[in-house]
Amino acid sequence: MPKQWNEKAFFSKQTRENIALFLPILAVIISIVAAVAVVWNGYENRKHYKLIVRPMVDTYISSNLLDDNSGIFIVNKGLGPAKINFKRIFLDGQESTPEKIMQQMMEEGIIYSETSSSLTFETFSLKEGTKQGILRFSYESVKPSARRRFADFIHCRVDLHYEWCSVYGDCTDEKIGGDAVKPPFCREVLPVGNN
Repeated sequence: MPKQWNEKAFFSKQTRENIALFLPILAVIISIVAAVAVVWNGYENRKHYKLIVRPMVDTYISSNLLDDNSGIFIVNKGLGPAKINFKRIFLDGQESTPEKIMQQMMEEGIIYSETSSSLTFETFSLKEGTKQGILRFSYESVKPSARRRFADFIHCRVDLHYEWCSVYGDCTDEKIGGDAVKPPFCREVLPVGNN
């Protein structure tokens, strides 16, 4: 007949008391670790949900007049809507207005004087997967002899400073322009004071 488990024979009285003291402490430690894991999981879920609906706002400049989409655009490539707040627009490194930029293009003979190109310089919402033209030109508005100068003008001389926010209110400042993002040919066409 097999021997029965006899706890008293296997453990001394002191060992049994130590085990009885240790088990509740172990239970408290496990419950604290479980509570920390639940809080951490909640934090990570919230972070994940914020990233799911986060917009990814980008600026691109197109000088392709053939598709009637030439100008400066803001695109939302993310999965959530973005609120765009414009701060400043620059021409040749100096703060300007969209109207002054249009006037400068007319004075330089790049666009026709009766041109009324699309200008958006205000706060607006941008849905995911959409774009908004900021300074937009049609094929007919640019003089045929000035198409190369048009490309140089919008790629190299116009800069924007804007802020975009997600639905959670976290905002990011963006500034297009500066030597770091300009195409290499810009250093050749900029006025002497900006080289």
